[in-house]
Amino acid sequence: METAYINSAIEFLSDSRIETLQIVGLEDHQQNGLYKEGETNQVGSLEPVLRSLLRNEFWCRLESKLDFIHIGWDFYMYIGI
Repeated sequence: METAYINSAIEFLSDSRIETLQIVGLEDHQQNGLYKEGETNQVGSLEPVLRSLLRNEFWCRLESKLDFIHIGWDFYMYIGI
């Protein structure tokens, strides 16, 4: 199921020619330190970030000026393009 969500998100972004998204509003209560506030990620390398979000290992929004992906509770995924 995770892979289907990840592939869908990456396809939406790729089809819309979005190249990067930035980590915004990072909440890392487990303090795993994998990602940093403001870190920019290429769409092609979002798979581990999205997988960690879906597993609730941390929380953040992935945003550019006009576009976003937010992963909510219980596998809700919001994509704005």
